[in-house]
Amino acid sequence: MSYGDRIILDIGGTKFKTTDVTLENCDFFKMLYVKDSRFKRENDGSFFIDRDPTHFRHILNYLRDEIMVPQLDPSNRIELLAEARFYGVQGLVRELVREAEAEAKAKLESQALPLVARGRSIKATKRRRRR
Repeated sequence: MSYGDRIILDIGGTKFKTTDVTLENCDFFKMLYVKDSRFKRENDGSFFIDRDPTHFRHILNYLRDEIMVPQLDPSNRIELLAEARFYGVQGLVRELVREAEAEAKAKLESQALPLVARGRSIKATKRRRRR
């Protein structure tokens, strides 16, 4: 392979086209270039990886631009996090974890506010009754 070559990745039966330049910052994909690696070219020239292709476009886009994916619902975020960990895309892992933590914190704070408000209203009600 030479620099800038096109690569076809067959992820669970879905083909993704990219270049070696896109994949060079990911240790998992560096193994494509190692002679004795577990990756062998298929008859069509692609590399087969036995993974669910559902979120791979997000992995590939992150490798291209290092930009976080659009907002995902929690179950999709967990699935993407698992894939990012599998492929060793540490920047994406950190961003997904940070996003999940921020969402959890916001959820806890929003649940605590009604309790605080109720607590204040109960105290105020008790003070009014004493008078």
